[in-house]
Amino acid sequence: MEQSANKYLRHFVFYCFGRAVALLLGNPSDFDEYLHILADEICQLADRALGRSASVGVSREFARFSDLNDAYKQAIEALRAAAEGEGGVSFTADARKTGSLCERALEIIEQHYMDENLSLASLSAMLDVSPNHLSACIKKSEGETFINILVRRRMETAQTLLLTTDLQIQEIARRCGYTDQHYFSYCFKKYSGTSPVALRRARAAGEARP
Repeated sequence: MEQSANKYLRHFVFYCFGRAVALLLGNPSDFDEYLHILADEICQLADRALGRSASVGVSREFARFSDLNDAYKQAIEALRAAAEGEGGVSFTADARKTGSLCERALEIIEQHYMDENLSLASLSAMLDVSPNHLSACIKKSEGETFINILVRRRMETAQTLLLTTDLQIQEIARRCGYTDQHYFSYCFKKYSGTSPVALRRARAAGEARP
């Protein structure tokens, strides 16, 4: 825990009743950026260094030292929840709102995937969190990266438009967030294994069959 915490936040680490306890100190922005990363890293380090699965419980943030007793109780409750899940990280309800944050991120991707300027940086700015924290939340919740989710959504739309409309390929590219038709065609072939033109030809051949 000391090794991981040293990279991210001011801290005190001690051993209490068979548990390692870390008191982390920082500004709200520090926790937005580093807390989720730190908690995951502790589990990964325990697995690599000790060959053991670790359970990590995280309390809400508190502004006063007088609230530390409540923070400890919340962390223990979260720790029990993590242990019941056979290891991993558990945050006290509303401590990180990972699920709701990811849900909002996916909603924005769905609403704005056609925007060529949509990026992890712009999405995190909309949600008022750091790109690193948002990236970690999406990966933890969905099992894949922001860019993979965005590209898949764009390619699925492109495939539907190619097969169900007579729109020009350049217009389809624009509707899927690409201003460069050649780059769009490259991405589409990499994703689907065929080019937009070839898919259109296959569709036309199928329609021409008796």
